[in-house]
Amino acid sequence: MTLDAIEHVVLVMFENRSFDSLLGWLHAEEGSGPALNIPEVPAGGRRFEGLQGLDLTAFTNEAAGFRGIPVRGASSMNVPCVAPNEPFESVNVQLFGKADVEPGETPAMNGFLRDYAAAIERVKVLAGNPAALPALAGEVLESYVPEQLPVINGLAEHYAVSDMWFSSVPSQTNGNRAFAFCGTSLGLTDNGFLEKDPRARALEDLVGYPLGDDQFETGTLWNALHDAGHDDWSIFWQTSTLPEKISEVLTADNTFLGPVVEAVVDLFGDLDADHQHYLRGLTSGALESCYTYRLFPALQQIPGVADHFGSVKTFHEQARAGKLPRFSFVEPAWTISEESTDLTRLQSLATQMGSDYHPPCNLGAGESFLQSIYESLIANREAWEKTLLIVVFDEAVGSFDHVPPPAAVPPWGSTTPSFDLEHDFSFDRHGVRVPALLISPRIPRGTVFRSTVDQPYDHTSLIATLLKWYKAEDLLPRFQERARGAPTFEGVVTLTEPRTDEREIRFLAVERKAGQPLRYFERFQLRSHYGEYLSTFRRESTPAGVFSESDPQAAQFFPTLGERAVHLFLECGADEARWDQVPDGAAVSITSTEMEIGAYNTLGSWTDALKCYYYNDYERLLDETRFLKQTWTIASTSRGTPLRFGDTVTLQNQHYKKSLCRREDGLTIQREAYPWTIEPIVAPTATARSVRPGDVVVLKNRVSGLYVTAAKRNYPTLGQGAPTQLALLPSSLRPDGLEVVVDGAAVELAVSEKDPSFSKDRYLLGAWTLDHHLYYDTVSTDATKHSFRIVRCAGNGVIEIGDPVLFVSLHPYTKRFVAPDSERLTTVEERSAACEWIVERPHPPGR
Repeated sequence: MTLDAIEHVVLVMFENRSFDSLLGWLHAEEGSGPALNIPEVPAGGRRFEGLQGLDLTAFTNEAAGFRGIPVRGASSMNVPCVAPNEPFESVNVQLFGKADVEPGETPAMNGFLRDYAAAIERVKVLAGNPAALPALAGEVLESYVPEQLPVINGLAEHYAVSDMWFSSVPSQTNGNRAFAFCGTSLGLTDNGFLEKDPRARALEDLVGYPLGDDQFETGTLWNALHDAGHDDWSIFWQTSTLPEKISEVLTADNTFLGPVVEAVVDLFGDLDADHQHYLRGLTSGALESCYTYRLFPALQQIPGVADHFGSVKTFHEQARAGKLPRFSFVEPAWTISEESTDLTRLQSLATQMGSDYHPPCNLGAGESFLQSIYESLIANREAWEKTLLIVVFDEAVGSFDHVPPPAAVPPWGSTTPSFDLEHDFSFDRHGVRVPALLISPRIPRGTVFRSTVDQPYDHTSLIATLLKWYKAEDLLPRFQERARGAPTFEGVVTLTEPRTDEREIRFLAVERKAGQPLRYFERFQLRSHYGEYLSTFRRESTPAGVFSESDPQAAQFFPTLGERAVHLFLECGADEARWDQVPDGAAVSITSTEMEIGAYNTLGSWTDALKCYYYNDYERLLDETRFLKQTWTIASTSRGTPLRFGDTVTLQNQHYKKSLCRREDGLTIQREAYPWTIEPIVAPTATARSVRPGDVVVLKNRVSGLYVTAAKRNYPTLGQGAPTQLALLPSSLRPDGLEVVVDGAAVELAVSEKDPSFSKDRYLLGAWTLDHHLYYDTVSTDATKHSFRIVRCAGNGVIEIGDPVLFVSLHPYTKRFVAPDSERLTTVEERSAACEWIVERPHPPGR
């Protein structure tokens, strides 16, 4: 089998992570290891070149009297919290311990700590803080375990990963991406070396950092494909080269934006119209601001090239419909920040946190983005069987890796290039090892692949393999010597019959049962006292937010409450790596896995809004106040240790010393403790006993054993008579239908037409507020009056016949829980066993 069975290739390229940083502990568990090595490993060789089994003290790094060794597990999802240095000379320090390197020297891999210490020292808030260096420096030597990053590790163990794929240039993003699509960087090592527009220099002087608006004036892979008559390709992107909010503010009405506009005016006010026009081009959100479109101007020579660019939303739509082009390249959202905390209003305006795994963003964002790509691809089974997903990182600068990069073939071979070489670098050695994954149902599980030729895998292998797949190898000489000799990876795709286990993967196998221990990073659902779940976010304006001294934002991501539960996980709030069981009373942060909110995914309580919302996660040393505002003490109401799925807990904010609680339109904090339930994720599997919309049921009170029986003056009664037959219907509040009735669903209880005690008119049970008792009436213009949330007392899942349930009124002026009141029904504030109702089928006549 070769790539002949593949009809769709999807390439996703992430940012700035070494192999050891993300995948170093992939096969560390006892008994685990690759199922297949390509090629076979010689006797005595390591089948997986991770960190397991190594003497980590051999990689001790030193800086300013501080010593550190590589660490298993990362202390936070945004480690390192300061972006490591990226330029060529800094990478030399990371690899060799010094900036000036003699030809032929072997990298010692011992300078990561030294260079990261220099990066920490440039952060103003840490200047003069003697605790900063020992507290933070070791972060650059930390490496994540699979429990912390289940998506990328899950894909690597389920499909194929190369543990010997190296970045093409020992430096920054632009050069490495140029090698991936052009086979050369035209002599560039550092971003900015090939900037052509003089206006870039003026802006760089103003903001104090390089824009990196380079232009590689050479042909690309896409140009070659077009010339060969292959135009079935697309580039999917989502964020501009620089933050789009700059352009939004520059063109906004200044009347109401206050300090944000003042910051922009202070920064850019002296620029003439021409320079402001250039800045808008980098930040507009239009095609001109797309990073790949700008970086490779040869793309603009392709007729109708704009039609080849689309949004990531379009990618998901086409993937799920099985209508992706032959070749798709997907850009994540960019991280543009020097540290994990936006420290000033001006700095916040010029930075953003993305989904590209680039430090110092929260890696949960990259994980959610990658999972969304995979889930959209496997959603269409027919197309998935013919798809190959390639995941690779452009470079690794700053993140520790233990494998010395090998020698490299210069693109021009033994000839002399016709352009200047930045830093006089001869491009004869690779950069740091990076993760590279091949994902397809035609790849054997647990494959580890390495080069079978003299050259190792690097980004030019993408060009060589894709041209071979297109049967356009005659175009390979366009991309010069390194690409011509690059190993290809079609030999990893070996299965004639596609696998069918795409959902049996670590990050989708999240189902748990009540009573099982809850571990850090395990996905769960959070349910309120009234039975609704922490649900999908809603972006809402925060007018006070624009006046914040830092993080000025006009809108934020607010969680809602409803029946569509989002998946959450807990991260250890202490400054240490933890992925074991969560103890009672632990300090935690609460992270959402919703892809759309990106790296702004950590729940906190903030002063610019009455409700709690998600935002970028803070590092204690950079901003302890905000760190505590998104740190919660989780405690079991039954004082159980460790915490378990199904436990009722309280969550107290460590800054305000108040508890997380529900409000009608979201979350807030209050002095009184408020109960939440840590619910396991379960699949809504239907059985013969499952209740379906429209099913006719009767209700029996669990304590008294009495049924809801015939109405008196439209008021339902409780007694020994014939139970009232009720149709259980989806609430009109719900925008779409239900296949089965699940825990937390909004429903209506209508008197069945089969019930002989009512006329043919459809009557609904409701809390109509004329008095405190429930009664039957026709449909109201306010659907909340006759809508109830059905809550399964035994935990989440599908409602089945025989289940005890609660009915919670959705009308805000009721006391919520439906309960007996003598022979009638009412709502009460406190939940008790008397509020529980058994769902049964109607009794046969005569019973």
